[in-house]
Amino acid sequence: MAFATALAKEGAKLTIAEFNGETGAQAAKPSVKLLDITLEDMGVPWKTGPVASLFFMQAGVPHIIDSNYGRIINLCSDTGIEGMPTFGAYGSAKESIRSLTRVAAREFGEYGITVNVVSPGALTPAAKRWMESLSKNDGASATRSSR
Repeated sequence: MAFATALAKEGAKLTIAEFNGETGAQAAKPSVKLLDITLEDMGVPWKTGPVASLFFMQAGVPHIIDSNYGRIINLCSDTGIEGMPTFGAYGSAKESIRSLTRVAAREFGEYGITVNVVSPGALTPAAKRWMESLSKNDGASATRSSR
């Protein structure tokens, strides 16, 4: 693992780590209805989301334990909470990150490590245009529900 190797080589002390490994993963195949999702469609967001988050924590936590203090911040998304149509693969991966984070918080807490998950949910003008284009292309609603 390059991350752990770099820390060990430099003698670095890690206390805060943030991971967002899924950048661009949804763009690989953004609009797939649930009945059409393939194993390949599931693989991209799962490998770059929860699997990568797990490996990142495995690489970083051993470097945090000795200080008896640390912070890990994982990123998820509202897509899992909202149940947005055509986001089955991506949303389920993001919800898995939320669950993985809860487990990590309980397991790493004894070492003084706090583990949180953040769902930024920024609806930028570009994101809004992209979501609207999905809706126009396949008839699915990709807009956020109002709470």
